[in-house]
Amino acid sequence: MNTFRTAPAASFVTPSKEEIERATERINLESFDVKLIQDFANLAAGGNSCLPSHFRQKVGNEARANVPPPDSDGEWRLASGDYTKKRDTYIRDRVNTQMSYHSRVSEFMRSVNTELVPGETPLEKGINFARVLARLPEAELLSDPIDGNIFGVFSRDDGCRRAALRLNRIFKKAQELDRDAADLLDPENNHPSTLGDEERIKLAEEMAEGKDVILEISQKLKTLKKLKAKRPRRLAPDVEGDNSQHRQIRSMNEIGRLVTSEWANAPLYRRYRIATKSAQVRERTSSAIFKQLLYLLLDVSGSMDSGQRVYKMSGVVMNRLQAVLDDQAELFVRMFDVSLHKKRFHITNREEAQELMSWLQRCKYDGKKTDIDLALDGAVEDITQLLTENPKLERPEIAIVTDGDDTVCTTVKDLGRNTLHSFVVECENEKLGRLAVTSGGVALQNI
Repeated sequence: MNTFRTAPAASFVTPSKEEIERATERINLESFDVKLIQDFANLAAGGNSCLPSHFRQKVGNEARANVPPPDSDGEWRLASGDYTKKRDTYIRDRVNTQMSYHSRVSEFMRSVNTELVPGETPLEKGINFARVLARLPEAELLSDPIDGNIFGVFSRDDGCRRAALRLNRIFKKAQELDRDAADLLDPENNHPSTLGDEERIKLAEEMAEGKDVILEISQKLKTLKKLKAKRPRRLAPDVEGDNSQHRQIRSMNEIGRLVTSEWANAPLYRRYRIATKSAQVRERTSSAIFKQLLYLLLDVSGSMDSGQRVYKMSGVVMNRLQAVLDDQAELFVRMFDVSLHKKRFHITNREEAQELMSWLQRCKYDGKKTDIDLALDGAVEDITQLLTENPKLERPEIAIVTDGDDTVCTTVKDLGRNTLHSFVVECENEKLGRLAVTSGGVALQNI
């Protein structure tokens, strides 16, 4: 029997149970609700959602036609947990239970934006929708399905509309993803420069399992001007350079490079300008491209492996990696807990960025405590060495991600010329935040 919660458009035939089962079998989709897919296909094809009053009689007819036999005591169990020996009482209770369920599903379907779901046909859209719905944590499987419903999200009065709106956000984000974001969100796969429907559905499935938090935080940080990486281009002296500039004379050896206007001066005045190093000389130059040095300190203590803390940290990392993919910066990453770990990631390209994002999901977060002062001190020392070894790296910034609330004694003077950004996950650390702001950086608490 087809769904009665929605009515198809005049020119559309609702997909049958057999059609849906064949389509789901081809993609190995095991958890799905036939009538829910039919609802979605009807709406995607221009159909309408029916009011509960429209299908109440059908629900009643089904309830009366499918009354199970009573138990050994001649009783039926009601939704409240009580028992009754009256068949009519059981039927009324069954009708009310099913009407509540169908009303919740109807509210859910009215809140879903079918245009956001990829797919060439209404049935394909419905199948893709079911794939992502099955990945939502709140759509846990029911041990006692109601009228074919297998998803717990429809068994409660709260949460249906929230789940629908979350799915809308996920599908919208999947539509907007570019290759860079796709590679970082799903680092195990290399994605084509133009994402197709199947790639976007797979990414939507990843986001439904919780990775949408990564994207949300990364996009939020993208709006903060202080976190925008810059790649300055400056002129550097080069005897074979294609460009030239004028500058003040530095030594007597440069007299032969005086500009023409200097030779037009009276000899005495010209000698005065040379002696006072005011005279202008020509200098050959070439464009020298610098990159920003970004440094990340990531908390790998045991407390980070709870809730969505790893995903939230990954959102900060994703934002910093985007500067690398945009060829604006090089990123150095070290982990810390009670000590600063020796292993250091150096990220300069897409493959290294994907490896870091993948490593964050595999990492064992088992440190016992955090020592933020020790981590910052080690980062400052490391950056000093990196700037010496890499003269084309500049404007160093440190970003620290932690859920530690330990006391911070580091001062702005200790940071030197490094800007600090602090991101405190699911708690607050006011002293760390004040240090970041005082250094000219960003401080976000309880992300």
